Amino acid sequence: MLINELLKGFIKEAQTYYLPSNNTLWVSMLIQCPYKFRLLREIPSLKALIQLQSNVLIGNLIHKGIEYYIAKFDIGIGERYVRIEKNVDGNHYTITGRVDVVDNNYCYEIKTINTVINDYRIPLRPHIEQLLFYLYMLNKEFNEGEKDYVFIKYSLGYLVYIDLGKYTIKEIEVRFNDYAYNKVDEIIDDRIRNFVKMEKIPLYDGECNYCLFKSWCKYYKR
Repeated sequence: MLINELLKGFIKEAQTYYLPSNNTLWVSMLIQCPYKFRLLREIPSLKALIQLQSNVLIGNLIHKGIEYYIAKFDIGIGERYVRIEKNVDGNHYTITGRVDVVDNNYCYEIKTINTVINDYRIPLRPHIEQLLFYLYMLNKEFNEGEKDYVFIKYSLGYLVYIDLGKYTIKEIEVRFNDYAYNKVDEIIDDRIRNFVKMEKIPLYDGECNYCLFKSWCKYYKR
């Protein structure tokens, strides 16, 4: 009963989270193969498949638990939403992100992995890029209205890996500066173009190996 109710809640949340609307894109859409989200539009039942994966369910529960204790002990702001506006090739886009933890001038992104089942070599490139995108967005929000100078308030991020296979926690530091700000700005524009035009599928080498949708994908590469 409890698990069923949790799954219903997570699946309901996925109905809006995984699909863009009105030119609104989630950061997670810019760090994954763009064809995955076309499949989600064409085969809606795949949204439930994501949430029914045991590692996804456990990861969601861990995130909820961390959010609870962050609030209880007043040690930061858990699950802060960030949003920026971008104009790319004459089109307007809203980029939305959900940062796990923000505190002072840094943020945390929490990932659950299982290195017993999958041979992950952390940190994973998509996770680093996701954290850099969040740092960029936090700084862009902070400097809203400023045209001539960007002050880097959020200069540090941490990837926290919770390994469910080895029962370990590893924290990896990612620094952010003026150069990174300008570089990430360009990368986000390129990722928006790729999401729209789907010129690079998959986005990363080896991404197909861990994709849940490879059985439905015409681009699947072994």
